[in-house]
Amino acid sequence: MVVLFSACPVECRTNRSLSSSSRNSLLGMDSLCPMAFQKLGSRCYFYGYFPLNWYRAAEFCHSFGRGVSLATLETAEENHHVKKWLTMNGNHNSGVWVGGSDNGHNGKWAWFPTGQLVSYSNWGPSQPSGGDQHCMYLVGGLLGYQWADFHCEFDMNFLCEHGVNNVQVWRRKRRRRKRGQERWAVFPVVP
Repeated sequence: MVVLFSACPVECRTNRSLSSSSRNSLLGMDSLCPMAFQKLGSRCYFYGYFPLNWYRAAEFCHSFGRGVSLATLETAEENHHVKKWLTMNGNHNSGVWVGGSDNGHNGKWAWFPTGQLVSYSNWGPSQPSGGDQHCMYLVGGLLGYQWADFHCEFDMNFLCEHGVNNVQVWRRKRRRRKRGQERWAVFPVVP
């Protein structure tokens, strides 16, 4: 997917509504991810290629800003997109931290930081194994990024998640341009 950006004309930066101008036309909606994030399905992901323990990885994800956390794989579709991407781009000799934990509720897995109980799951054989392994990761290699629990203090790569930013894509028509030349502008959608 390609979204073309151009310098926004002065009138774009004002509070005037572009929809009132007959020279502009709304092309539609598009979804963008923050810089350094990859769009997979309907979510945006950042793959941390530098190993951190689960707690530091969660802090690092949160440092991107509001709405960013360790990945929560809440559906089979979301899990499929992540697994496919990791199979092509991840470190197959290492695991990948995601946001599941049963810390403080041994055996009851929830997504951090929302506390929403894990309903969909893709646990590997004999997982979760319990004991003092309270953090969820995706196992690379032969297990093909199935879920497992592990010691939270262990350093490994991690996956952050962010929702997509919906934007309106406008076509800005200019009177003095040659036929067929157009200027594009992208504007965030204000709820």
